[in-house]
Amino acid sequence: MVRGFSRRVVVVKPQESCFFEQAIFILKDDPTFGSGLKADDILKEACSTAERYMKKGGKKRRLRLNPALSIAVGAGATCVLWFLSSFIKF
Repeated sequence: MVRGFSRRVVVVKPQESCFFEQAIFILKDDPTFGSGLKADDILKEACSTAERYMKKGGKKRRLRLNPALSIAVGAGATCVLWFLSSFIKF
């Protein structure tokens, strides 16, 4: 347990998500940050930030190959290079 720290947080709970239970945003400690802002404005910003993050994260998917397929492709490439190198005389 941490004592002596006071943080203001915004907790966003998505309505329909099979992956996330909640998102927690920690607000800045800057004293001029909260002047003139309403709770609704902060909540809207937190929701839009979470949406941007989800859209950005969904586009960057890496191609994952089956390990057996990777081994087969590597062995095949090695065989082809070995076969081609046998015809080249130095």
